[in-house]
Amino acid sequence: TLTGIGMISATGGGGVGGGGGGRIALYYGNSTFAGNISAVGGLGSASLYSGGPGTIYTKPNSQAFGALLIDGTGRTNAMETPITSPEPFALVLSNATVYPNGPLLLGSLLITTNATITHPAGGPQIQIAVLGDATIDAGAGMGVDGRGYGSTMGPGHGLSTAPHGSGAGYGGTGGDCLYFFFPGWNLGGPAYGSVSAPVDFGSGGGSASDYGRPGGAGGGAIRLSVTGTFLVNGRVTANGRDGVVDG
Repeated sequence: TLTGIGMISATGGGGVGGGGGGRIALYYGNSTFAGNISAVGGLGSASLYSGGPGTIYTKPNSQAFGALLIDGTGRTNAMETPITSPEPFALVLSNATVYPNGPLLLGSLLITTNATITHPAGGPQIQIAVLGDATIDAGAGMGVDGRGYGSTMGPGHGLSTAPHGSGAGYGGTGGDCLYFFFPGWNLGGPAYGSVSAPVDFGSGGGSASDYGRPGGAGGGAIRLSVTGTFLVNGRVTANGRDGVVDG
């Protein structure tokens, strides 16, 4: 039996860059614990990064799988936390940005209070299967904006010239670029990918090579399967990132 009103903590140390939060795992028959459990990252200096939040895993002996909480409350400008699921668990995210290290199998999913699931730029893509319900609260979400192919990369990439670059394609064709004071016409990138199973990354736009202005990056990819109800009050986005128009 776990009981009391005290504190269980694994907080990262502070510094110019804060240390990452630790890991806590609690297994119990019964719990009436009403204290604070925390695994936040350490505070960084004003202009740099706090450590990413750690993990808090709890599992009653009577349940088939436990719950994993990642909560970065009290930390801004914190690093992203990688997660894996060697076994199914209920995942709860709050005030944190996380990315899967591989496919996730979850019992349930709750993304709340300024939390986001993303993936690193260039992937691997998000692959999550939820055996129960999934909920994204207002102000939270899944977002892979600008985390696909970088500038001038990908099967639908835009073309580059000295003054301007053309847009990248994916579901639609990228915008052509005509510059009146220079000869030539840069055609936009071609459309590609599947209508019914869109699993590709978005491509990057062309750059203005003589001006050091890179094209934007394409959106990333999210593959989410929910057996129960998927409630979206927040956002699920895979938008492209704007290119640099002015120096």
